[in-house]
Amino acid sequence: MEREQKEVLTLLKEIDALCRKHKITYYLSPELTFCAEKKKELPQNPLCGRVLMKMPDMLRFAEAFAQETAPSRVLE
Repeated sequence: MEREQKEVLTLLKEIDALCRKHKITYYLSPELTFCAEKKKELPQNPLCGRVLMKMPDMLRFAEAFAQETAPSRVLE
């Protein structure tokens, strides 16, 4: 696994932990889901590593992120 892929995996784990803690529903993009299901390497294209949420969940995620994340982290 390349360095960039490891970073993506780390970020996905952080997102998962925050969503589980706050009971926020999210979905992985289809290509990312396929790779996870088939235990393949993560896609090289960073746009394939998207996390999808409905708008109310997205707002809750932004609030939880702001409360629990170090000031050095940024949510885009």
